[in-house]
Amino acid sequence: VSRNGCQTTSSRYADQNIVTSVEGRTTTFYVYPNPADERIMIEVIESNPVRAQLLDGKGASVETINLHQAQDRWKGEFDVTGISEGNYFIRLTSGKKSITHQVIIRK
Repeated sequence: VSRNGCQTTSSRYADQNIVTSVEGRTTTFYVYPNPADERIMIEVIESNPVRAQLLDGKGASVETINLHQAQDRWKGEFDVTGISEGNYFIRLTSGKKSITHQVIIRK
C-alpha cells in the first residue's frame, strides 16, 4: 500500500488497480493487456454505469466508449490496431468518480 492509500499490482498481461475514492468506497478495475497491440480490455466492478476515454500523451481524447454491464461488472474494449505506438491513458468515469490509468500501445 502506498502513501496515498492506493495499491497497484502489475504484470505484462494485466493490471489490477484497487483505488479508494473520496467517499471511502473501493473501486476495482482491470485494464489488460498492457502493453497492448490490438485491443485494450477494461473491466470495472462498480454499481453505476462507467464511461472510458482513451487519451493520448497530451490528454486529448482519442476515443470514448460506454462500458456495458455484464453480471457484477462493467466491460468494454478499445480497438487500438489503427493507433500509433506510444504512451496513452484510460480515464474511467462513474458518477463523480474518475480514475486515470496509463497504458502502452506497441506494434
